[in-house]
This record gives sequence, structure tokens and C-alpha cells, in this order.
Amino acid sequence: HDVRRWLDLHGDNESRVVYKHACKEAAMGLTGKQVIHPGHIHLCKTAYTPSPTEVTQKVSILKAAIEADALLGGAIKFEGEMLDPPMFGKALQTLLRAHALRALKPSDMEFALHVLQLLPAQVIRQNWPYGVLL
Repeated sequence: HDVRRWLDLHGDNESRVVYKHACKEAAMGLTGKQVIHPGHIHLCKTAYTPSPTEVTQKVSILKAAIEADALLGGAIKFEGEMLDPPMFGKALQTLLRAHALRALKPSDMEFALHVLQLLPAQVIRQNWPYGVLL
């Protein structure tokens, strides 16, 4: 669904502001927003849903970390940047958020499950403190 087109055709100013704020907040790393009006739920869900490109990048990061045996400790060089376990946790959070928002392909979900099996329970709780995973 193209939210921006819908907003242009049907949205009121308040909906445009909510969506704009949610997009900015998602870009800053926030993962959700409370809203009162039911019409704003889909707008916020769309803003906070990881894009397919973002999911692909996070899967690649985690695969590189596993390949380098750095998932639990150590660093890797990925696309010119040094990444370490906190960044791997952020990558896993992105996959779990995409799953929670029904935006994760089955193959990516299988990979996320594989990553979860490699991690101790404490690390999983630190990266996904919201309770039930799947």
C-alpha cells in the first residue's frame, strides 16, 4: 500500500503529521508509537515496518557475523564499516520487528530462527524484551 498516495487523496492534515513524525522517529531508531485514532494505526505500522532492502542488509550482516564466528564476540568488516555484537543484535531486532509486523519472508524467518538458536537466552532477552518471539 502506498501510504503517501493515500494521504494525498484522502488524508487529513493530522494524518499527514502523524505519518511524517512516525517516519522521522523510525529513522532515528525508534520502533513504535502510541496513537489514539484508529485511522493512524496503519500509517504508523507502515512507517515502522523495515523495508525489504533493510531486511536484506540485516540478513547479510548476520550471515557475515556467523561466517566469521563473531556473533557472540568479535567484530567484522561489513561494507566498509566495523560491526560488533551490539550491531548484530540491532540487525536481529530488525528481523524480529519485520516478523511482528508481518513483513518478513518465510526464508528470512527461517534464518532468524537459526540465529536465535545460536544465541544464549540472555542475549535474546536483551535484544527482544517484548516477550513471545514467534
